[in-house]
Amino acid sequence: MRQPRIDRIIGLVFIISLFSFFENTSHAKQSDCVRRVKHDNSKSGDGLSWKAAYRTIGEAIREASAALAKENKEGRCEVWVAEGTYNVFKTNRADTLQLARNVDLYGGFKGTETRRAQRNFQKNETIIDGRDRHNDQDSVYHVIIGANNALLDGFTVAYGNARRERFGGGMYNDRVSPIIRNCVFRNNEAGWSGGAIFNNLNKTIIEGCRFKNNKARSGGAVANQGTTGKIINTIFTDNHATSDGGALFAFSFDKTQILSTILFVTMPRETAQQPSTLIKAICCLEIVHLSIIKVTTRPKTKVFDRS
Repeated sequence: MRQPRIDRIIGLVFIISLFSFFENTSHAKQSDCVRRVKHDNSKSGDGLSWKAAYRTIGEAIREASAALAKENKEGRCEVWVAEGTYNVFKTNRADTLQLARNVDLYGGFKGTETRRAQRNFQKNETIIDGRDRHNDQDSVYHVIIGANNALLDGFTVAYGNARRERFGGGMYNDRVSPIIRNCVFRNNEAGWSGGAIFNNLNKTIIEGCRFKNNKARSGGAVANQGTTGKIINTIFTDNHATSDGGALFAFSFDKTQILSTILFVTMPRETAQQPSTLIKAICCLEIVHLSIIKVTTRPKTKVFDRS
């Protein structure tokens, strides 16, 4: 197994260069099937134009999936979401945003674009929020539930609370393998593992994302269980675990499995209670390159621990 390379870099130069790299990573050809979402429209339309956009993301995903089923072919449909906050909580904590197979969800639009390449997901923040609009102390268990061959690109996912459900406050991926790209996960929590994202028996890819202020017992930001996915060009900051893996907790029942590959990851100021680690792997985590920027931990906290 390749040993982790740890570079301690003091300063923010590397982070700035990473953000420059993240700015344009969506190169897939635009689909002919597009549905639009704009939360401040007076009413939902058919989603074929911004003026007739749906008001909720869930509506657009369901209609995009139905359009693909009607065509009866393995194509793809895109959902373009205009800037603003979209609350998942409708009636109770079990509410969630369910992704769909072959549906690509893109945030970061102003609400006037005619081409996907015109969006700016950094300027036009598009938030999927797990809180109840009428009581911000109450949040859904999982803000998003993933799907096979689905894409989540250009969103902020916040305030999922899986303390009772235990896993994946921001996103829960059980035996499904979405791609998560250009997203920010912040202020999510889980009672057991994966405050922001919990991956189980899948091949989920996380690319160009940021994780900030997420909490869990293990894997404050991300927990991978039997996952052969990748975490690429991703920044972890100020995440917290009360046991192990302030940033990432990874484990597998197969001692020969390469669990995850992490490429060019920065993890500033991860915290976890003593004794703990920023990254905890129970077998088979391959780290190609890991940069630690301004790590401030308690004296006995390890950067990496492999069991």
